[in-house]
Amino acid sequence: MFNSRGRRGIVAGEQMNSAEETKSTKTAKGQQTKALILNSALELLRDLGYEKTTMRAISRKAGVSLGNAYHYFGSKDHLIQAFYHRTHEEHLAASLPVLEKE
Repeated sequence: MFNSRGRRGIVAGEQMNSAEETKSTKTAKGQQTKALILNSALELLRDLGYEKTTMRAISRKAGVSLGNAYHYFGSKDHLIQAFYHRTHEEHLAASLPVLEKE
């Protein structure tokens, strides 16, 4: 099938589902990598402190390239913000059932 510009597009539902599954898989893998980097960073930050923890050490501990670590987190400050965000989300999830009862 052709779109309004005369270019071929995905028509079959099966092909579209396959593309969606690939995107979903990549997203899940990306989330796993991001979590691995964050958890590795938190471990090093706890053990070494902020000043002595480098992005290079974090990437090495996570088993990813330095560029990959920077792809997910632009700096150590971004890692700290991600930690605060995760903690906030966990707190909301834990407190929401109690607040809904009140």
